[in-house]
Amino acid sequence: MATTNVLVRIGSREMSIACSQGMLVQELRYVLGSAFEIEAKHIAGLISEKGVCSPLSLVARAPEAFGGSRYALLIKPEAFADAEPDDQAVAPPPPPLRTGRRSRRRRRRVLA
Repeated sequence: MATTNVLVRIGSREMSIACSQGMLVQELRYVLGSAFEIEAKHIAGLISEKGVCSPLSLVARAPEAFGGSRYALLIKPEAFADAEPDDQAVAPPPPPLRTGRRSRRRRRRVLA
């Protein structure tokens, strides 16, 4: 089987990923995740310089179609869910409930 090098980038980082026809989608996903230090489950596909999104299954089936251009990594939106600031303020926990018991300190009675 022939191997095709696909140029993939995230920001300023660019890597050449070796792909062969018929490679497993999960294998490609894990290679991309390891190369860019991203959880594999968040990788959805590639985006061409013209903005065309391609699923990883197409890249795995026909990598030779992706050999001549540069592609950005397509990341699922949930990958950024933890990074976004929370718009709603979290309410502080309620104060502890009073049980009705008096404190253990005994009150001193003043004898007159």
